[in-house]
Amino acid sequence: GFFTFIYDISRPTVAMTIPNIVATSSGTATWLQSFNQIEGTIRDNVADSLDPKRVFVRVAELAPGIAESEARWLRPSDVTFVPVGTITPEQAYKEIVHNQAVADATENFTPWNIQNAVGQMTDGAVYRIDIYANDAAGNSTGTATSPHIRRYLRLDRTPPTIHSIRISTGFVDVALLNQFDNGAVSLATQSTVGLWLSSNPLNSIQMNLNDGSGS
Repeated sequence: GFFTFIYDISRPTVAMTIPNIVATSSGTATWLQSFNQIEGTIRDNVADSLDPKRVFVRVAELAPGIAESEARWLRPSDVTFVPVGTITPEQAYKEIVHNQAVADATENFTPWNIQNAVGQMTDGAVYRIDIYANDAAGNSTGTATSPHIRRYLRLDRTPPTIHSIRISTGFVDVALLNQFDNGAVSLATQSTVGLWLSSNPLNSIQMNLNDGSGS
């Protein structure tokens, strides 16, 4: 008899291409308008079905505050956000199996479509993406507890709205944010249309903006 085996001592290389974010801390999370799926590439020196590559992807919604802590995990089985404690941090990883077609070639792994979870996401909240990869031979690029890729993003899918406009001939102290009126007029954006004439020169036009995400 005889045995067949593959000798592989090289770790696969993994990268995230979508979403395109570079922030490596929650305090500098990248603002995005949309976030529907996670895509990336993987590269390995062995192309054989006996040595498949595995990419592990995890999404966490962080709790508000300076200290980084998870509030919810995106559960891979039904693409639903669940509170921390419902599943373990390791169970939050989505496993994507990839068979390398060409050795030493950079190939796209199957995207993880998270469209079903978009409606559960909160504008202004910080989300973290963790990714690591390994092969069947046991070579690993990152681990479940120390992922190779860790990136941060915030969602803002709602455009700001103008709540009111203030026209004033008074002096404005920008540093102190004080308004010294001298014939100021406040206009509601919904209905007021007209022409305002004044013997005093126009000094400022101020707009009050509302944005649900806090950005």
